[in-house]
Amino acid sequence: MSSTAATHENAPRVRRIYRYPVKSMLGELLEEAAIDEKGLAGDRAFAVVDAEQQTVASAKLPRRWSRLLDFQATYVEPPALGEPPPPILITLPDGSTRRSDDEDIDGALSAALGSPVRLVSGVHDHTMPYQATDADGSVVDTEKAGSIGRLGPPDRFFDLSALHLLTTSTLEHLRELDPAADFDERRFRPNLVLEPGTPGFAENDWVGKVLDLERLRILVVRRTGRCVMPTLAQRGLGLDRLTLKAIARFNKVESPPTIGPTPCAGVYATVEGSGVLRVGDALALREP
Repeated sequence: MSSTAATHENAPRVRRIYRYPVKSMLGELLEEAAIDEKGLAGDRAFAVVDAEQQTVASAKLPRRWSRLLDFQATYVEPPALGEPPPPILITLPDGSTRRSDDEDIDGALSAALGSPVRLVSGVHDHTMPYQATDADGSVVDTEKAGSIGRLGPPDRFFDLSALHLLTTSTLEHLRELDPAADFDERRFRPNLVLEPGTPGFAENDWVGKVLDLERLRILVVRRTGRCVMPTLAQRGLGLDRLTLKAIARFNKVESPPTIGPTPCAGVYATVEGSGVLRVGDALALREP
C-alpha cells in the first residue's frame, strides 16, 4: 500500500454533525452544514438570558438551569454564512412549540423554566457560566457564574471556541475501560463526531495540528476539559455521574489554560476559510 493511500485510509472522517441553535438546549442532527470562522452556520446563535442577573442561562449550573436540556431548538430554514440567523422553533418540555419571533416567546420560556428569562441573539457581552469539578471528576457543590474567556465570535454563545470535536475511538475506549458508565455522544454536545482511523484517545494528540478539507482549515487549539454537562439527564438519557468520574480516572491530561491535569474528552478548534462539511467527508490531519 502506498503512503498516500495509507494516509487517506487513516484520515479522520465525519460521522455525525450536530448544531445547537440555543446554548444548552438540544439541537439538530445534520447531514451537512456550512462552516466558516464562526463555526457551523447558526450554531449557538441564540441563548436564554437570566432577566434579573443578565447572565447566560446554562445547564453547566444544573441546580438552576438543567431543565434547558428538556428543550429542543431547530431552525425553520437553514442558516446562511454571514447572515443573521433565521427564526428557530423551540419544543418545550410539555411538547408544545414556540418560534423565536413569537411575541410571547420570553413569557413562554419564563413560564416553562419557572424564572424570568429572555431569548437573545446577536453581539453580546453577557457573562458565561462555568461549573467546577474536583480532580476525581466530582462536581463541586458551589455553582459560580463568571466570564471564562472564549475564542468564539461576539455574536455567538460559545464557552471557549467555535468548534467542538469528539472521536468515536475516545468513546469506544471509554466504554471498554468502564462499561458501567454511559458514553453516549449526545452527552458531550460535539459539533463533529469523527472516526479517526486510530484507536484510543486519538484527539489527545491533535492539539496544534490542522484538519484540512479543500478551502477549510480546522485548527485544534486545546483538549476539552469536561464539566458537569455529560452527567446530566436529557431527552432519552438519564443522569449518570459515572461518566465524568471515568473520564477523570482514565484521561486526565493537560488542557490549558487550566492548571494541572483535567478530565478531558474531545478537543476545541478554530476555523479558517469557509465551505460545507458533509457526513462522510475525510479530513486530512497534518502539521500546521
